[in-house]
Order: sequence, then C-alpha cells, then structure tokens
Amino acid sequence: MRFISGALPALAALFFSLSCNAEQNDSGPDCSAINGWPTQTTEVHLIEKGLILPKVVKRDAALISSMSLNEMQRQEIQGAGIFDASVNIFPGPLYRQVYRITFTPEKGQPVSVMTTTLASDDECSIALVSVALIAKELVN
Repeated sequence: MRFISGALPALAALFFSLSCNAEQNDSGPDCSAINGWPTQTTEVHLIEKGLILPKVVKRDAALISSMSLNEMQRQEIQGAGIFDASVNIFPGPLYRQVYRITFTPEKGQPVSVMTTTLASDDECSIALVSVALIAKELVN
C-alpha cells in the first residue's frame, strides 16, 4: 500500500477515469457512501499521515471511474503483492475504481483526494492501492 502526495498521481487518476468508456464506468459496485470502505480507509490513512484531524464534520465521496480488469491486469496486481497470488480468492471480476473524496473539518480548509481501490461484485474492501492528495484545484 502506498501513500502518494502531489499532482502527478491525481493526473494519472484523471487520465485513468477519462480512458474508461461509459460501459466500463457502469461496471462494479459503487462504494462511495460516506461510511463506505474507500472513504473510511482513506480517512484513516490521512489521519495517520497528519493531513486531517480525527474530527471531520463532513465527508463527500463520488465514484469517478470503475474499470473491469482483464486477466493480464489481474496478474500484474497479484504480482505486485497487493493480495496473495497463490490463492484465487476472488474468482469473479475485479474492478479498479477511482474515488474523489473530500473531508471537511470543523475548522480549516477541506482536504480533497483521489483514491484508487480494488473491488469485486461482492466486496468493496479488496485493496486500497493509492491515495493522491489534490493540492490545488483549478476548476470546481
């Protein structure tokens, strides 16, 4: 699991989301609920890194893109050690998903991130792949 800060990962997430066509955008589960796994796991990582305080008043999360992984992409992810390659515990489709999540504290400025996760049709919590801090948004 990696924590990445800067514009490059956010751009990569943006290009990933733009590369998905409408059919791919509708694939996989939408785990963007504010109490959903991507939001909660990302919040824990941001708190551990000292980027937000534990007292968050508001959370906004949106699924930006969801793409079904082909067999080659699936093998690359297993080879990267994100989950155990020796056991195929996820026999169905796997999805690489990008979420845009904003945490608004009681005092101070909101913190926005792009989070990449892995999910299946049955499970939102397969893996948190990366979190990219959005340093400055040029367009809202």
